[in-house]
Amino acid sequence: MGNVCSAGCIGCMLCTKQCEFDAIHVENNLAHIDYSKCTQCGKCAEKCPVKVITLPKA
Repeated sequence: MGNVCSAGCIGCMLCTKQCEFDAIHVENNLAHIDYSKCTQCGKCAEKCPVKVITLPKA
């Protein structure tokens, strides 16, 4: 799993609620994306209130 952002995630868990594929988990107030489950739909990035989620370039 990769970190979303170590210096901006506020641990609000809105991204986890948006993800239909269970690809995001928040641990110690830091979101982690499991890229093997992520479909890059972008719903988490749209919902993030601090806009720190970036998707890998295809």
